[in-house]
Amino acid sequence: MSSQLCQFRRSGLLLILLGISAILNFERLVSAQVSSAPSSADGVAAARAKFQEKQAELEAAAREAAAAAKELAEQAQKEAAAAAEDAVAAAQEAAREAAEAAREVLNDAASEAEKAARQAEAAAREKAREALDAAKAALDPDAKTAKNEEKNHALQAQREANFAKLMSGATLEGSFTSRDQPGQAPQADKYTLGKVSHVKGDLWRFETRIQYGKTDVTVPLTLRVVWAEDTPIISLDKMLIPGVGTFTSRVMIFNNSYAGMWDGGGDHGGLMFGKIVAAQPAEAVPAEAPAATKEPGK
Repeated sequence: MSSQLCQFRRSGLLLILLGISAILNFERLVSAQVSSAPSSADGVAAARAKFQEKQAELEAAAREAAAAAKELAEQAQKEAAAAAEDAVAAAQEAAREAAEAAREVLNDAASEAEKAARQAEAAAREKAREALDAAKAALDPDAKTAKNEEKNHALQAQREANFAKLMSGATLEGSFTSRDQPGQAPQADKYTLGKVSHVKGDLWRFETRIQYGKTDVTVPLTLRVVWAEDTPIISLDKMLIPGVGTFTSRVMIFNNSYAGMWDGGGDHGGLMFGKIVAAQPAEAVPAEAPAATKEPGK
């Protein structure tokens, strides 16, 4: 639009200059005619006629210039109106896009704020619950003790369930040493378990097949299983095992392996160790060691 206005101004200025030039030329012409014309009446009439002719030409030129200027002004006005409409449309589109972007930003901010509010609410509830539990414990220490005992009982129950699941049907394959035969290499032994179940307290029943050397007996055994935190330990104290002998032993079960000591009286004793081949995997329990049993009976 600005280029059209500049063109219009240049055209108008050109027309004005042409008009001024025509007037000056006309004056020079009149002067020349007057100076050269006879002073007779016929000369004056001729000069007047010539003046009127040039005046008519000048008026015609002026009218043409005015028409051209009007046309240029109208064209410039139309172009200015069209440019203004385009500018308004562009501004409206930009405003719409800006409003849409603002809505998206506000929606995102609202979602984040809502999420943060939910998290803060959950955290506040947890803190309030902890504070309430702490207040209850301060007012009633037995309540805290009972709650901890209940939690520990549930955890231990899960450990024992996993122990029974792991050991039932498992095979303990390993070796044992003898103190009374210090130069002898470790000898192979094998314990094949049937069902392993909790009886009561720290007593467990093991359906066991014991194999080592020439010994191969199958016998149900009721053994003590004590726990060192999450680790089960099978304990025998001078226990008579039919067809095998009387033994004392401590066997720790950890990470699908077993290790411990056995004692058959006097110098008859040694170490025992090996791996546990489970019939079924045990489920993971927090702070739990894989449970395994070993039938001492050497």
